[in-house]
Amino acid sequence: MQSVRKPISTIFRLKTIVSIFGISAFVFYTGGCDFQNPSDFKTPTWFIDLKFPLVQEKYKLDGIVDNKQIFPTSDSLGMQLVFEDTLPKTAIDPAYLEVPVNAEVVYAGTPTNSPSLAVVVDTIINVSIPFTPGLLPDINGIPFSVPPTEDKQILASVWNDIVAVFDTTFPALQIDLPEIDLSELPEFITEISGVMIQDDDIIDSSYFNSSIMNNGMLTDLTDARFVMLTGSSIAPDTLANHVQSTVSKDSTFARTTKIGDQQLKESIRMLFDFDLAAHPNNTDTLTVNTGDSIQVNFSIRIRIAGVDEAVVEIAEYDMPTELDPVSFPSDVEIYSGLFKTGTSFGINEIVISNLHSSYPFYMDFIMNFRNFVPPTEGGDSVKVDTALFKDYATYNKTFPIDGYTFSNPAGADSALSKLVIDLTARLRAQTAYIPLDGSELGKMTINVDVNELHFESLDANIIESFPPSTQNIAGMPTGFSGMAFTGVQFEFDMINQIDLPVKLDVDMVGFNTLGDSSTVEVRATIAKPSDYGSDSTRTIIRMSKIGTTVFSYATTDAATWTDSITTPPSEGTSTIVDLLSFNPAVMIVRSAARIDGRGTIVGGATIGGQYRMVAPFEVRMDPMTFISVTETPIEEMAHDVRSRIRTSLVYAELTSTVINSIPINGDISILLSNKNLFPLDTTQEMLSIFRDSLAVQEPGWSATDSIYVINKCIRLNPDSSANDLYIFSVMNDFSDCIDGVVYLVKYNPTGKDTVISYVDTLLKVILPNPAAFYSDTSTIGHPGQVASPGVISYASAMDTNRLFLLTDYGDHYTAPRFHLNGTNGESVFLTSEDNIDISTFMTFRLSSTGMIEPASNEIVILYPNGGETLAPGVENIIKWKTYGTVPTVNVDFAIIGNPSDADWIEIASAEENVDSLFWTPSMASDSVRIRIRDPDSFNNQTEKYKTEDISGWYFSVSSGRAAKIAGVRAGGKGFNK
Repeated sequence: MQSVRKPISTIFRLKTIVSIFGISAFVFYTGGCDFQNPSDFKTPTWFIDLKFPLVQEKYKLDGIVDNKQIFPTSDSLGMQLVFEDTLPKTAIDPAYLEVPVNAEVVYAGTPTNSPSLAVVVDTIINVSIPFTPGLLPDINGIPFSVPPTEDKQILASVWNDIVAVFDTTFPALQIDLPEIDLSELPEFITEISGVMIQDDDIIDSSYFNSSIMNNGMLTDLTDARFVMLTGSSIAPDTLANHVQSTVSKDSTFARTTKIGDQQLKESIRMLFDFDLAAHPNNTDTLTVNTGDSIQVNFSIRIRIAGVDEAVVEIAEYDMPTELDPVSFPSDVEIYSGLFKTGTSFGINEIVISNLHSSYPFYMDFIMNFRNFVPPTEGGDSVKVDTALFKDYATYNKTFPIDGYTFSNPAGADSALSKLVIDLTARLRAQTAYIPLDGSELGKMTINVDVNELHFESLDANIIESFPPSTQNIAGMPTGFSGMAFTGVQFEFDMINQIDLPVKLDVDMVGFNTLGDSSTVEVRATIAKPSDYGSDSTRTIIRMSKIGTTVFSYATTDAATWTDSITTPPSEGTSTIVDLLSFNPAVMIVRSAARIDGRGTIVGGATIGGQYRMVAPFEVRMDPMTFISVTETPIEEMAHDVRSRIRTSLVYAELTSTVINSIPINGDISILLSNKNLFPLDTTQEMLSIFRDSLAVQEPGWSATDSIYVINKCIRLNPDSSANDLYIFSVMNDFSDCIDGVVYLVKYNPTGKDTVISYVDTLLKVILPNPAAFYSDTSTIGHPGQVASPGVISYASAMDTNRLFLLTDYGDHYTAPRFHLNGTNGESVFLTSEDNIDISTFMTFRLSSTGMIEPASNEIVILYPNGGETLAPGVENIIKWKTYGTVPTVNVDFAIIGNPSDADWIEIASAEENVDSLFWTPSMASDSVRIRIRDPDSFNNQTEKYKTEDISGWYFSVSSGRAAKIAGVRAGGKGFNK
């Protein structure tokens, strides 16, 4: 199956089989009887041939002519596609000297964050230094312990010996401080000099404390020193220095220094030492008093509650300041101009506001608007030159530019699309203090507002766009892809009063039904009035297969053109023939006129016009396949008619005659489906398009669904591979399946896939080649027009599978699918008299043995018919369709595979037949079937019921368990395919 929808707007009418007994038919009787010997008499079998017209249609092209977009040619024989509209006039008036910039540039630079660092120190050192080995000899040489329990005398020489050997030099104590993570620093910081100890005015917050005590020493402590340093060992900074020259016996020297708001460098070092004086006379006697410890006690405490700032070095650095441009409207290209004077508030003003930096360091800010040149008699340049710092006031200033000259620094021949602004925000080289809490370090902000610029004179290109014109080609059949209108012409007819070089830029864009587009570009210069000594000119721009031709007329009413130029299509570009071959359903004309000249703009001058496309049906065609826009419904066949055909048919034959009067050969296939939508073919691309149609026209579909194809019944058998495939939306029983028929399946990623429809070819009709064409030398007709049609007749048997589909339950739909073989690169001419005349007869040979039998009653279960899942305890509706007369029904269910009569459980008995019944299942099972039978159809001889139906497959009653049991359902729907 392959196709694309419709180019020929005709309706295929399939004569339904329902009416075969109400039409004229040729009936032939064959058989015989012999009454010579009555004992040998047998009832004869008669064969009845019913011949009736199935298709009697003439598909004419004159239906294409709708006098909306497709019109007859002047000879009323040909057809042409006409597409036209008006381009509105565009005036050049003084308003073009008023440029609505309406630009508000708000810049808020990306904030820079400070680094994070925590330094907390609380160190205490307590030291006691004894100056005796534990025992001292008194003056009599008798040792005593220290401290003594009573006063003792010792010789001064003994004490001086102790003093001489005691070392009072102590090593320095160093505390290393944590470092700042360099990755947290902005790139303009080149060095970290140190951090500042926080100063919060609390006495015991950050300090250095030292204390030394002469505890019973026999002589004085001298030169006691406690020093706190930071930085390098070569040139450290002193944070605290505690010095005392003498500490006498039983005295204490103590001092505290606050170190808040002091700078710390990479480490802290502490130095401490003292000396001990000797007694001046070795022969003297010294008294050790009761309780004297003869030792030195000292303590040191360093407390740093935290740091709050870093001392950093900043190099000269240009901060990134990318402002959004102050742009002009896109339809104006300005070169230079002179601003008006005496304007009102908000006009000709450059407003700078909210210029501020929150960085804790100095920044030089320069912003120069280079387009504005002050008048010679005085005026300031439009330039901001100021210093920024976090504590400085916000900068705000308005620059009036009345009377200023507007120029382009790049040169007079360069158009401006935006203001030229030189901007520098430069950090000075400096030492600065930054916080250490990870907070925002700072950012820079500025607002620039420019509302309207009013000019006294303006040197500019004005690009004035015509409003895009959108035109639907209403009723044009889609599916002309591959058809080239070789004789198409598209013209722009322009009237111009603007005495400046005006260029017309046109983009013609066509969109097909798939959303794809094709574009033809037209670039032309419109005739300038002063070049021809007139006040208005006319320009015709004609596009055809040879390219683009521009005709210039000196006046609007001139009969002949003055100048013309033809530009052939450049390599790789589309022509108007290519655009029409693209099969556009919508065409958009986007046009813009622009002035490309220097001079005074004159108010009131206009340019406008119209465009017109004429495309005769002189075409070159590639092979194409399409489906008619209209499907023909076939109502469900009457029960008695269906029964007679199915029980008495011997064979069916199709006899067709085709007269082809269109200049292309090919074939027509009559498609049959149970749904009124037909896919064009079974490629994934066409199935996706078919899915999109369903998403628009049918509930429960979306553009994200997917469809696939099955044409083998073994894949649809619920007893095998199709246990996760629901087939009963298309067929009532698996025995209805026909190999080779295309079944379309909707994919369900979370449950069962569902067969949604089938599509089959009912018959195929050949389109023969026309016998003769008119040529260039013919005195009548158009070259490529059919002069003599092609005729073909043939007969073919009709497959009983197709008859089964036609006579099956439910409604059916047919649609003709046309395949045209193309013109092999030659142009042909289509006329309103072209047609395809199809005459198809169907002959049914019926046997008399079935003709006289009444139609049997039938019951067909619709729901649940297999594969469904019902919830226990929930009321459901059992649905079926009755064919014939069945007053009452028995309804039963079974929950095992292949149940016997004893396995069926009654739901209702002798119930009035209304084709439905409420039922609440109570027990869970995955192998449930419903049986519905006519209690009056019991045959005593066969001991079977003649009229009954059983679910096509098992369904389940559970909270989610699917039907699983395999089994066999005997019999189908009573038609031998």
